[in-house]
Formats: sequence, structure tokens, C-alpha cells
Amino acid sequence: MAPLLVAKPVTAQFRCRSLFGPPKYDLYKVEISAALATKLAETYGLKSTDIIVNQSAASTHYLSFRYFFPGEPFRHMDVLIGLDQTEIVFSNPATIPELTSETGRVFDVVLQTLTPVVTGAYFEATLHCETAKIGAQAFFNEMLRVPSPGPGIPKGVSFSTQDGDDLAKLNLEVSDSVQDGLYVVFAFVRKAVVSDIESFSGLFKVVLTAYRNLQDSASVRIVERP
Repeated sequence: MAPLLVAKPVTAQFRCRSLFGPPKYDLYKVEISAALATKLAETYGLKSTDIIVNQSAASTHYLSFRYFFPGEPFRHMDVLIGLDQTEIVFSNPATIPELTSETGRVFDVVLQTLTPVVTGAYFEATLHCETAKIGAQAFFNEMLRVPSPGPGIPKGVSFSTQDGDDLAKLNLEVSDSVQDGLYVVFAFVRKAVVSDIESFSGLFKVVLTAYRNLQDSASVRIVERP
């Protein structure tokens, strides 16, 4: 049995997407898009020049903005709101509570202002991590007693689980940017209607549970900042 691999994130990016059905053409109404922009500006202290209107890409980012968080580590959040979906890309969140609260705050504003029917959701986390005691390559060598298919082709593993409308997957490879580090890709898909912000907030707990459970299956522990 492979030993437990402890991995500490060096860089991390989180992506969260909610899908609308039917498309929210109300965004084309000035009173709706203005109300949404105003609420976002109030919530994040944005200026008028911070919110970008892009009619040529209305499907995915009719309205978008980038928000930089104060303090360390250096981190920011890109928010893209379109007729077909809302997407948040969060780079290097300080903690998981910060990640869940800030993404939840954006979706709260969107759901209250646009009142879309959310027909599905997608979550993705990509991390490059330092490893302790044992490196990623040695870990995979112990876990997978199979020769590498060729020089320069590192080993990797994949774990997945499905529960009703929820599908979660964890891919682990040797990092190409951290010396003998671990590259992690976690994805979670829900193919069901998410009716309100309470349901969306509850979904974050489901995603986090799946993320941790798959780490247990893979004999990996990714350190979370307190």
C-alpha cells in the first residue's frame, strides 16, 4: 500500500460555473443589467470602469469584473456573468472558508437579481503542490507497480465517484512547475436544478466532502490553510 502523500499547495485556482436554462435574456434589459452592476459595485467597492460590458460575448460574460483581495497571499477573483451561465475563477484563495463565502456572495447577488433557473453546476480546482517526506514520483512508483510507458512520461492516477446527479473526479500527476511536486485536478459536476442560494450553499459542502473523500481513496492529504 502506498504511504500517505502530504501535499501543500503552492498555487491554486478554483473555477465555479452555474448553467442557466433557459438563457437569461433579461440581462439585455437596461434596468436589470444596471441593477446587477449596481449591486456588484456596492458589494465589492467597484468603480464604473471596473465592470466590463461585452455584448459580443453575451453568452458567457456579458458583464465581468476582476476583484483583488487585500492582504496576503496575493489573490484575485474573476467574475463573468452571461446569458447562459455565471462563472467565477478564483486564483490562490487564502482559505477554503474564504473561497466558499466569496463565491457564494457572488451567486447570491446573481440569483437574487436575475432569478435564473440553474440547471447544473460545475466546480474545478487545479493545484501545484510541494510534497513532504516522499516526492510525487516516488509516491506513484510505490502506488503503481507498473513501468512508465517511456522516458519523460510521468505516472499519474485518477479516482472518480458518482452519486445520483453528482459526479466527482480527482486526477493526480507529477507537477511540471514544482520540483517533484504534485499536480492536482479535481472536478465536480451536478446535472440537476439548483433552486436557490441555500441549495447552492449546500452544494459547496457536498463538493468539499467529495474532494476530501477522494483524497482518502488516493492516500493523499492536501493541506488546507486554517
